[in-house]
Parts: sequence; C-alpha cells; structure tokens
Amino acid sequence: MKVSLYYPVGRLQFEADTNKNPPEFSTQREIGGGGPVVKTKQSLEEIGIETKLFSQWYPDSDFDVFYVDGSSYETKKAIEAVKLIERPVVVVTAAYSSRPVWQFWAWKYIEKVLPIPTVYGLRQKVYNMADVLISSSESEIDQLKISFDIDDEKINFIPWCIDRKVFRDPDDSPFVERYGLKNFVLQVGRINERKGQTRLIRALDGTGLEVVFAGELHAQDPEERDRFLGMVEERDWAHYVGPLSHDEMLPSAYAAAKVHVLPSKFEFPGMVTLEAAAAGCSVVSGPYPTIKDYLGDRIYYCDPTSLDSIRTNVEKAFRNEVDESLSEFVLENYTWLSRAKRLKKMFKKIA
Repeated sequence: MKVSLYYPVGRLQFEADTNKNPPEFSTQREIGGGGPVVKTKQSLEEIGIETKLFSQWYPDSDFDVFYVDGSSYETKKAIEAVKLIERPVVVVTAAYSSRPVWQFWAWKYIEKVLPIPTVYGLRQKVYNMADVLISSSESEIDQLKISFDIDDEKINFIPWCIDRKVFRDPDDSPFVERYGLKNFVLQVGRINERKGQTRLIRALDGTGLEVVFAGELHAQDPEERDRFLGMVEERDWAHYVGPLSHDEMLPSAYAAAKVHVLPSKFEFPGMVTLEAAAAGCSVVSGPYPTIKDYLGDRIYYCDPTSLDSIRTNVEKAFRNEVDESLSEFVLENYTWLSRAKRLKKMFKKIA
C-alpha cells in the first residue's frame, strides 16, 4: 500500500528574515522538522506503509490513498482531481474553532442565497468529497456535526501525538549545563499575544518563581514581541532562551522544569502541553475543550485572561508533587506509532 500525503500550500506561512545577509525566506508552518505531516510519514513507514509527499508541481497517480492534512477550502481542487482518478481520500479536519456555533449556522443560510461560493460552502464540499474524515478530538467532532452536515459513519477520532522516543525520560543535563537553570516554570511556544507570555510574567510577579520562555519571536506581532523582551530584561527571574531543537534541547528543558504553563487564549489542543506532560512536568493549561478531551482532570486549568487564576494554578502545580502517572498516561495513549497503527487499519478498509 502506498499513501500520498498532501499539505495545502495555503497553510504555509512565509516570513522574510531581513537580518540575514543576504535576506532569506522561512516558513513558520512548514513540511519539515517535527511537523505532523513528517511525523505521520515516518510513523507509517515504521509499520510498513510506503508513503510519499504529494507535489502539485510534479503530480502523479501512483498511490492507493490520498491523505490530506487539513480541511481548508484550498484543498478542494486537489481532492476533486484525486476523486476523478477514483482514489479514496482521507481528510484530517483540524478545524476546531473558538467561534460560536450560531456563526456557522448563519453561514449555512448565507451560502444558500449568495450567488458565489463561501468559505463555509467550500469546506462543506471538502467534507462531502472525503471518504473518511479524521478529527483529533471528540469536542471537534461534536462541533463539526453541529456546524456542518456530516455523516456519523464518515468521521473518526484519532488523537494528535508526541514522539515517545524523544519525550520519554529525557535528560535534563544538556539544558542545565548550558543555562544553569533547574526547577523552574517553563513556557514553550511562539512569542505572541495569543500565547500569553507577558500575561504569565505579570501573573508571577512577586511569587519568587523563576520562569523560562522558549520559542520564536513572532515577527507579525512586533508590539507584543518588544513588550515581552522589555519585561524579561527588567526581571532577573525571567529568562528567554530562544527556540530550542526539538529532539534534544527541548525535551531537556522539559526535564529541567517542574511546571509547564500554556496560558494561551486558544489552543487545539496545545501539543507542548502533551510534550511537557510526557517528559514529566506538572502542567497548567487554559481550559480548552480539546485538551480536556485528552487529559481530563489530570492537569491544572487556569483562566488565561485572569492573572489571579494563572498565578494560583501555577503556584499550586509548583507546590504539589508531580503526578508521575500523567507521563505514563500520555506515553501510553498519544504516540505517533499508535496513531499510525490506527491509520493503517483505516486505510485497509477503504483502499
């Protein structure tokens, strides 16, 4: 069996780095590194499924299943072409939204009366054409069923995953030796207003806790970037270490930390929370329905817009002993290999 994996070009986010000589482009959401497409490809190959990355520039039909990572309207043309050559299509919905349901109902009505297609209508067509839809949370499935016309038999729950080899019992010594920090509060993620790094700093003022931030500065949010850098410079207990390598220094940072916090306004579900939990941290997260689907009451939840709530839950997580069963739970249930096995079983049913 051969699976062709397609990542919509429209989902790539390009940025220009003018500080380099000569200037160069980078992509913030790319087919590379530890991204879901690459991890899916690697894990499928581990269990004997041949894979290839689909290229719109050099398309071919030598595959048995077309796997689409994302259900945005940009995928419609590619799926239509694949359906013409009678290959089954699997679409990862990746569509959980913080929007109220009434907005989807409004678009459903508007779609019927407008003379041109809407984004809502194009996405509905993507769901209609797919042979199988894969959702990464039960909350997303519930939302999609309410917001779109989706057959219960078509949509399946297969959770997002972490790399067991990387995040099981990581060694804290590389991080400790480089930065001289241990038993701190950690936040991993791109530095921007939505992720809430400055809210976390304000929440921890006066607590005596050290905090470490790891992640790229978001070029598209310069005001928050400058605010964050200024706040870190003003506090000797706040540290910014930049982006960390996914396979070595990042797991070492998790191992050196005691608590990981993600006070983001919205996440789906927040992969760094799963990574931190697998690596042995206590974790504090915003109350996103999707992360509750994964971890239930095993972690601490804060209101990401409330400094008091962030502070209270971080201090509680830091004060209490780490629940060692949390790591085992994540490593047992949310690994790329387990996801690959479930995908393989699904592919055999439709190919």
